[in-house]
Amino acid sequence: MMKKIGISIPVANEEKTIKTFLTDLLQETSPLKTNYSFSIYIIMDIFSKDKTFSIVKEMSEKDASLKPVFYEESTGVVSCYLKGFKSALEDGCDYIIEMDSGGSHPP
Repeated sequence: MMKKIGISIPVANEEKTIKTFLTDLLQETSPLKTNYSFSIYIIMDIFSKDKTFSIVKEMSEKDASLKPVFYEESTGVVSCYLKGFKSALEDGCDYIIEMDSGGSHPP
C-alpha cells in the first residue's frame, strides 16, 4: 500500500517567490510518486496582505496535490503549522513534514 505524505507549509506575503518554490517542490517530489502520494498543505492567514493565496489557488487547480488552506483563526506561524498538521492527519497522512517556503528549507 502506498504511503501518504503531508507537507505543512505556512505562507505569508510571498507572491514573488511562492510559484518558484512550489514548482521546485513538485519537481523534487515527482520521482517519489511511485512509492508515495503527497498532499501539500499551503496554510495562509489574515497576516498575508499580497496575492500569495490567489497564486497558490491557481496552481492547485493544475495539481491536486496542492491543498490551499485559509486559516482565519490563526495566531501566527506556529498555529499555521499546526493547522497543516491537523489537515494532514484528517486526510490520513502516514507522515507529516514541515517546511518553510521563505528559503530556509529548499525543496
